[in-house]
Amino acid sequence: MKKENKKKESPPKLKVKEEKKLFVLDTNIPLQDPYCIYGFKDNDVCIPFTVLDELDKFKKGSDSINLNAREFSRSLYDIIASSKSSKKNSSNDEMTSVSSFPKHSKKVSLGKDMGRIFIASPSEKDLEPITSKSLADIPDHRILLTVCMLRKKSKIPVILITNDVILRNKATYFGIICEPYRNESVADMKKIYNSVIIKKLSDKEWESFYKKPGTDGLYPIPKSLKKEQLNQLIILKSKDVDDQSILVRKLANGLLVIQRDKLKLRGFTPRNDEQYFALNALLDPKIELVALTGGAGTGKTILALAAALKLRKDFKEILVSRPAIELEGKTLGFLPGNMDEKIHPYMMPIYDNLDVLRETEEEIKKKGDGCSEKKDCGEQKEEEPIETWGKNKGINVLVTNFIRGRSLAKRFIIVDETQNLSHLAMKTILTRAGEGTKFVVIGDISQIDSPYLNEKTNGLSVLIDRMKGEPEFVHVHLSKGERSSLAEKISRLL
Repeated sequence: MKKENKKKESPPKLKVKEEKKLFVLDTNIPLQDPYCIYGFKDNDVCIPFTVLDELDKFKKGSDSINLNAREFSRSLYDIIASSKSSKKNSSNDEMTSVSSFPKHSKKVSLGKDMGRIFIASPSEKDLEPITSKSLADIPDHRILLTVCMLRKKSKIPVILITNDVILRNKATYFGIICEPYRNESVADMKKIYNSVIIKKLSDKEWESFYKKPGTDGLYPIPKSLKKEQLNQLIILKSKDVDDQSILVRKLANGLLVIQRDKLKLRGFTPRNDEQYFALNALLDPKIELVALTGGAGTGKTILALAAALKLRKDFKEILVSRPAIELEGKTLGFLPGNMDEKIHPYMMPIYDNLDVLRETEEEIKKKGDGCSEKKDCGEQKEEEPIETWGKNKGINVLVTNFIRGRSLAKRFIIVDETQNLSHLAMKTILTRAGEGTKFVVIGDISQIDSPYLNEKTNGLSVLIDRMKGEPEFVHVHLSKGERSSLAEKISRLL
């Protein structure tokens, strides 16, 4: 008899449990995300006492970092207060004190299946490098010495979480493991810079694509594009003919062909494929949120304003806003006048773009009247200020400082320079959208003026990363400068 060959059953794979860690937070982490302490799973979290001192400096003010500092302090206090109230009923595992830490608060549980949190500060012995003046007495050094103290006593790895590159460099001198805060950070920046992709189709795919569109006007999706995300922007090209290209946006049921000849506004025509993609999304009533990124002079703001003026009759008003962030931290101080006069300096880039649109509109009117020069058109009226012209067109300024609690329905809202907003500030603004409102957020993620944000953590990058593939969202990254050849060269070389 032949022996039956029985397959040996492989033992079930055991899930390797991750080693528990102790994360020490730098000041910039709660300033970026006031709920950061809940983002470390079942690992323990330490707040150096120096960080609390630093947060105290930010508790007054109405900027996002001031709001975050207060919200973090309240959250931390609520955790400690709730643990004290339930101290009698809690187990020793939930709230313990380890005598090996010279100066620390009690470890308080952050919740079910989560780690514990405590406050720590170095002892006089641990502060010896500062008292002996071998290290300057600054907050960063006290935080580093706190980490060194914890590392000596802890049986689990101690990791410093900071977005401060200088502090990370200093930490390497002490042999401290450092990591950036990733919970509110974009992992892959290629998703943002590569908003438009190029696909070359085979002959068979071209043939199937050129079949008559369905009743909804959409063309069939080739197999090579099935895996692409919703609202992905694609330039279709033939493998044989280089000059032939079609602009499409992928929808759930097919490909929407973007017809260049139909995307022309009064006095404004897109100058490149990226601008055609942008204008298509701006004019599409089904797209409620558009994100435009790109360097200076790529046409982000003027595209948004031109589209808003085109759709003016569909909305109650057009609202435009810009965060009040000055170049290189320089402030204008207190400005005289009423609210409109105070915010005027910040809105000048918007007015510059409106001025271009007004000039283009006036030139078209002159040509229609048979006038080529101002002197040929008879007596000219004195030109009204651009702010007045904008208001007559239904364009008003939105002051984001007072946006909390508002519900903005049936508005076309443009928010410029959003790379300087935190993800929470961005959330606050966008959640004001009521029925029939369209938001356009604009920014250059390579030009950030806020000291607490970077290319990966700013609100615009996080928004694009989270919203990619949603049916009501389109993102276009504009890479070609159209302001002037000089501006394009400076943007590229500098």
